[in-house]
Formats: sequence, structure tokens, C-alpha cells
Amino acid sequence: MKNVINFIEHEDVIKSELFLQLKCSEAEVKILQQLVKKFLQGNEDMLVLEVLQDLYGADDYTYLDHLTDIKVLLELGWINQRTFTPVKISEVINLELLNGVVGLTSSFLRLLEEGSLELSLPDVKPYADHLEYLQDQFFRIEMYQKMSAIRHNVHEHSLGIDRIQNKGVLPLITSCSPGWIKFAEHFYPKMLKHLSTCKSPQQMFGAVAKTYYAQKLKVDPRDIVVVS
Repeated sequence: MKNVINFIEHEDVIKSELFLQLKCSEAEVKILQQLVKKFLQGNEDMLVLEVLQDLYGADDYTYLDHLTDIKVLLELGWINQRTFTPVKISEVINLELLNGVVGLTSSFLRLLEEGSLELSLPDVKPYADHLEYLQDQFFRIEMYQKMSAIRHNVHEHSLGIDRIQNKGVLPLITSCSPGWIKFAEHFYPKMLKHLSTCKSPQQMFGAVAKTYYAQKLKVDPRDIVVVS
């Protein structure tokens, strides 16, 4: 966490190690610095008005001049609006941002923690011959067959079937989107009993890739990267 400490404790943000990678102005980086401090205090969602007033004071309204900096950070992808209504940043006027809620994006947090956004992916090598290619295809076919069998038999252990047969809570609502789950937890907690306990499709495939497929390929699961 050296990069995190370096970033929040640097009084001259221009000299911080991340400054050049952020491609921001000094004022924009100071806002990010303030957001990181609040994040480390347990605040994932932050009111723009409070952030700007903490930095520039509330007496003479000079903080309003820095709404442009908030908009630039949104456009750069270092922060995002915590809203469930799709909004085009280019169409938002500055004053609309004032009472909005923002948070740090995963891209920024990754940059903050690792000091870089460069992905370290395993080398992709061509097949040595046709036999190696066919072997890989048979692995895939076998995996698809097992997944198909699971899909056809899943109703026996399905949460939805169990709820219907035992007159449980209905309707059963999808749980595949983490964003939707967070929305329900914050705004409709009474609906949580209706949510499925299934993981997201990405999590499910990641588990299959690092267990079944890793075993078939005889590779360490830690060497498999699932990108979605």
C-alpha cells in the first residue's frame, strides 16, 4: 500500500508518483486525494458538495468553480456517478453535479494500489500441431457436455423450484448484477428475500475455468486469468 500512502500524504500532489499517470490538473488531483482520504475512512459514496466544501471552504462559494474539475474526473473515468439512471456526462451541466454522489472507480483504485494499469497476461502461444488443437477442442466439448448435463438436471436443486413446491417467497428475482444487488440493499431492503442466491455469470465461469478446466489442462489455477 506504499502508493496509497504516498498519494494521500503528499502535500505537493504534482510530485506524487501517480501524478503523470493520472493526466489531471493539480486541482483535479487534489480532489482525488480528498476522495481517497474519505474512502479510507469508510465512505464509498461521497457528496460532491461536501468534498468541494472540505477542500475550498463554504463561505464565498469559490468551490463552485471546481465543479468543472469533477466533470473532467468523470470523463477520465477516475470517478463515477452513483446513480441508477443512465447519464451522458457530456450532457450534464456543472450545477447538476453539485448535489450528486460520486465514488472512486475500480480502475483508479487499481492504479492507486498497484501504481500501474498495465495488465500482466500470460503469453498466448500458437498450437504446435493439429493434434494439440484437436485435443483442446475435445477438452472444450467435454466441458460443454458436462455443463449441459448440469443445466438439464439443475431443476432438481433449483432454488426457484423449491420455492414453488414449498410455497416460498415469490417472485424470485435475478442476482447476477452486483450493481442491482447494491441498489436493492440501499433502496429496497424489503425485497432482499426475493433475490436469488446465484452468483454472477462471470463468477460462475471463473470457478469452472479455475477448477474443471485447470484440472483438464493440468495447470495451476493461479496461472489462469479470466477476463470479461
